[in-house]
Amino acid sequence: MGDHRRGVAQRPWARGWYACLLLFLAAWACLTPSQAATPQLHMLLGSDDIPAELALAGAPGLRWSEPLPNQMMFPAGGRVRWLRLDPGPQAGSQRWVTLARLPMRSIDVWLPQGATGWHHHHDGFFQPNPDHRALHAFAWPLDPAADGRPVYLRIEHGGRLFLDVDVSSTEGVMAMESKFVAVLATCLTVLAVMLLANLMFWLNLRDRMYLLYVGAMAALSSWLVFATGLGYLWVSGLADWRWPGSPSGLLLALGNAALLGFMHGFLGLATGDRLAARTIRVLATALLVVALCFVLPGSGGARWPGLLASWTFSLVPPLMLWVLVRQLQRRAPGTWLFALAWLPYGTLSAIRTAVTWGWVDPSPWTLFGAAPAIAFQSLVLGLAAVQRALELRQERDLALRLASHDPLTATLNRREGEARLAHMWQAWHQRHVPLSVLFVDMDRFKQVNDRHGHEIGDRCLRVVTEAVRELLPPRAVFVRWGGDEFIVLLPGIRVDEALRLANDIVSAVDVIRVSTEDGHVALGASVGIAQAGEAVDSAASLVRRADQALYRAKHEGGARVALA
Repeated sequence: MGDHRRGVAQRPWARGWYACLLLFLAAWACLTPSQAATPQLHMLLGSDDIPAELALAGAPGLRWSEPLPNQMMFPAGGRVRWLRLDPGPQAGSQRWVTLARLPMRSIDVWLPQGATGWHHHHDGFFQPNPDHRALHAFAWPLDPAADGRPVYLRIEHGGRLFLDVDVSSTEGVMAMESKFVAVLATCLTVLAVMLLANLMFWLNLRDRMYLLYVGAMAALSSWLVFATGLGYLWVSGLADWRWPGSPSGLLLALGNAALLGFMHGFLGLATGDRLAARTIRVLATALLVVALCFVLPGSGGARWPGLLASWTFSLVPPLMLWVLVRQLQRRAPGTWLFALAWLPYGTLSAIRTAVTWGWVDPSPWTLFGAAPAIAFQSLVLGLAAVQRALELRQERDLALRLASHDPLTATLNRREGEARLAHMWQAWHQRHVPLSVLFVDMDRFKQVNDRHGHEIGDRCLRVVTEAVRELLPPRAVFVRWGGDEFIVLLPGIRVDEALRLANDIVSAVDVIRVSTEDGHVALGASVGIAQAGEAVDSAASLVRRADQALYRAKHEGGARVALA
């Protein structure tokens, strides 16, 4: 029955995860560009750099490549590339040359003006021109009067670089910009909400797993902002921040290291799979070393940090997949959920690695797909972490209840009762809040146990406590003091009200009959009453006086009330 309730309670979470998947697919559809006529793109061959005058003049000694795809990967060799873009005939409306906003050190664009003129634009990923503030791409307007003339681009970059250049109408640029902004705003909002929620759980629970989640999603979100150039576009002062190495590489390494730490705690690898736990720790350490390399002096101009990062990042998806498969085989709790959350991001990371090594062709999703993938991962893992926090809270509450309550009668146990009594005694001693104590003992309970057995005796205790509990006022505290002895603490109640309650308890117990194989068992109870006053010097003394009154009531025949 408990497992059934647990399954029913988790169905809303399952619906939430399905909604996350639909959100990711919708983002995928929004960011997929529509197909249009592809402009002719050529790359200068045989030289890394030439004077701009030679390129613009169309010098006969220059050799240009055959038409290239407008989405391509620059090789790692040269740092400067010249491109010639033939935009095709003017269709009547304003057209724009767009270049995906990716980490290029500098971009020089010569746009044709009229029949012979040129308009030079200088831009950069780290120092973007404020006149070209499209979020998803650099955008430069084409002169309709220069129909048929080529556009020249000089791009300075370090290492391999994904290139996505196109010619679009004003409506096409605005439509893609609207989709990009909508998806990006949604993703960043999801990330912010999940970060705040899990930060609150960490502040309450102090579980390192939630702090690792916050660190992972914060680092990956920051990497997303830096990798797309939005950080430099939104805050111009970042361009003057002299990083020793790559902030994008640093943040990506830190984010993946924290994600591995979260995976280690969420799946319980330390106790369930030592080999997988050791693998995750080694991989996370390697990523931290990569992050350290990106902040070493001189790393900005060196190739080895990028190569080390490429090799390390290449290992992350397959090793994480291997660990998840192992956990699925041993049916570790939460594995399928972590796999569902990580799969889009892990797949995208693997594709980015393959693109980096030149194994597959690039596409806009190798970078821009990171936003919905990270948001989807954050949302699903965030919901899972929240669910885990709620389960931990329930387990903690249950443990506290078991530690403070009697398992047979569901009343407070003696230790918790003494703590409550001490608090009430302080309230009476400092503020003179009235305090009465009832000491309740069942009559002839030993004979019931001896004749009918402890099972019947336990049933009698449960029946009596239920009957007494229904009579108690809201502020009363019901404590099983030991065996068949109970104490009722009555803060704010004077002795005359306590006396009426005690008589009601005796009357209620007197009519109880518990059926057995040998017939019915009649029960009874006696009650002793004591009230805090000047003659009582401690809480223990108050209980002792109530016990003495109880002894007198039982000595007089039982089933009655005695006042101390």
